[in-house]
Amino acid sequence: MNSAIETKSHMAPRKKPHNRKMKRKEPMISSELIDRELLFKKTGPLFWDEVHSAVVQKIEGEQVSIEIQGPGEHESLTVEIPVTDFVAAPQVGSVVTVYLEKVNGLTPESVRISASLAKAAGLSEIARLGELTAAKEPVSGLVASPIKGGYSVTLLVNNREEAENGLGLRAFLPMSQASLGRNNPQFLDNELMKFKVKEFEPKTGNIIVSLKDILLKQKKENQKKFWENAAVGQVLNGVVQSIVSYGAFVDVGGVDGLLHISDMSWEKHFKITDLLHEGQQIEVKIIEIDQKTKKLKIGMKQLTEDPWQSIKNEFQAGVDVEGDVVSISDFGVFVHLADGIEGLIHLSEISWQRVKHPSSRFKLGDKVKARILSVQQGDHRISLSTKALEPNPIQKLAEKFPAGAVLKTRITSLKSYGVFVDLSDTLTGLVHIGELSWTKHVEHPSELFTEGQEVEIVVLGFDLDRQRVSCSIKRTTEDPWPNWRKKYAKGTRHTVVVKKLINQGAECTLEGDLTGFCPTRELSSGEGGRPQDMVKMDQKLDVEVMNFEPREQRITLSVKLRNAKETKEDYQVYLNKQGNDSSSNITLKDALSDLGNRDI
Repeated sequence: MNSAIETKSHMAPRKKPHNRKMKRKEPMISSELIDRELLFKKTGPLFWDEVHSAVVQKIEGEQVSIEIQGPGEHESLTVEIPVTDFVAAPQVGSVVTVYLEKVNGLTPESVRISASLAKAAGLSEIARLGELTAAKEPVSGLVASPIKGGYSVTLLVNNREEAENGLGLRAFLPMSQASLGRNNPQFLDNELMKFKVKEFEPKTGNIIVSLKDILLKQKKENQKKFWENAAVGQVLNGVVQSIVSYGAFVDVGGVDGLLHISDMSWEKHFKITDLLHEGQQIEVKIIEIDQKTKKLKIGMKQLTEDPWQSIKNEFQAGVDVEGDVVSISDFGVFVHLADGIEGLIHLSEISWQRVKHPSSRFKLGDKVKARILSVQQGDHRISLSTKALEPNPIQKLAEKFPAGAVLKTRITSLKSYGVFVDLSDTLTGLVHIGELSWTKHVEHPSELFTEGQEVEIVVLGFDLDRQRVSCSIKRTTEDPWPNWRKKYAKGTRHTVVVKKLINQGAECTLEGDLTGFCPTRELSSGEGGRPQDMVKMDQKLDVEVMNFEPREQRITLSVKLRNAKETKEDYQVYLNKQGNDSSSNITLKDALSDLGNRDI
């Protein structure tokens, strides 16, 4: 293997190469040196055992001619080495690195020149890295490329060009040490950063570095500085770190502040992801600081004026407005009226007709016209109505069926409190349970009526505000209670039929649907017992009215009271007869015996 060295006046850049441990090949020994002794005298010992940059001048056959900058200001060395000594064949004009080594003293015969040795040498970079590691100082470098489990990093270079030319030392940056967060970090192509050396083995060339340790240290320094200067009202630039259901966490100077969803926008209905994404740079204002717990609350909407402060003239009760449906709930729909301004159309204000759910009338994005019912500026509430823009059907119905009108209709539904009857295609009237019958008291209307049954009703009245029509079934007939007041007054006597037996007594039929009630204690003059042991169903009883209460539509009856009064009356008749007929042979003993034979 032949190589030649000569000197000439020239300037060539000198760079430090990348260090890569490789098995050394035999160095190239020059055979045609021009004035070697003079060269060695001029260069001195510091020029040897070093890696130098060289420029490829020409390639002839298997020989590559390169030019190395000499020790003098305008001197250079021209060297020829085999092309096989390069890892990859060089190109004319490209910059390569070679290693100049003295073996047994500085003599012309001991010179070794090799491009392959330059790759394995890198003595100055290793020494420098060792010094920085021992001093626990950070090392500058840049991320070369992603690899399995992390990133390849080139240390001790100034730019990517130097790294691509083989300069610097190659190190491994694990993914777990690449950032403070969970997400994969993004690195700029030519971004120089500081790394902490975690492991360094010069013999094997194994270097593991950490960016996380550097970032954590910087973050702690930034946090300390932040808490010393933070104040409510400050406007800061931050980076969105993470998004959660209730808001987002934003890094502002090394401190994570909570940006609650309620402080993002004056709008009430929006998606966080429509406003923010992780890694986004935003401007925020400090709205709350807790120095003890080191918690920070920030806001975005506070950077703009509250739109509710300037709505007084534009939005007033009675004004018709237009907007877009932005949210639908069980109780109504929210309509966007202006930036940060929304109004609510309550379920009851959607239509004069009964609406089961707002989604049956609206969908998101619909344009809606409505009338403002009220504005509560302090509470940020505007009540809207779409039915207010339509004619009130109750008003029309009141004109068609005034109070007192009688009509035939059908029952549409039964409720515990009454029945609903059909009045028109869109309206129903309510017959309260107390308006079903003059005489019958029921716990549920189903005891008297069925759904779909035809009935005759009388219209009692209209409630325009509550959209209700009151009706009655019992008022289609004359109220019998005024007539019954005299007929069944207290003290009158009647013969009734047992209709129903319960533990409290017997329900008896007076006439038609009119019933009275005889308590257990009033069924007999004898000792108490169960009503079932005293009387039987459909049995006729002679009773006296104890109480007549027309307001409660209740008549209380008594067998015992009637029997007692009749006994007393019979005895009085006997006495009167005795007084009028002194010659009578009837004795008191006979009279008492006759009374004893009565069923009391």
